[in-house]
Amino acid sequence: MLYWVGGLVFWISQTFFHKNLLQAMMGKQIELPDPIWQRLNFIWVAFFVLLGLLNIYVAYSYPTSVWVDFKVFGVTGIMFLFIVAQGVYLMRHVQPTEEPASTKDTP
Repeated sequence: MLYWVGGLVFWISQTFFHKNLLQAMMGKQIELPDPIWQRLNFIWVAFFVLLGLLNIYVAYSYPTSVWVDFKVFGVTGIMFLFIVAQGVYLMRHVQPTEEPASTKDTP
């Protein structure tokens, strides 16, 4: 349920309040076009929904010890891979910042 609540929060904030939580949290560090922020928000919603479904599947299909191992190690690994994949995706869309022209320091 926790994963679904997380996905629901991202979805409700975007759909009903027109507020992108990812943009609010990361917008000062990364400059992206609005359509990319919306797509990223949808990706997080889908990730949480799928993670919740996978959790239910493991919980009801395997012994409790397997489910606990999945929660501790499996979800951590899946989350790590998701973050890495998100980083790769973001690198394609990050706007390069212009650096100020350097001035030569003369002694």
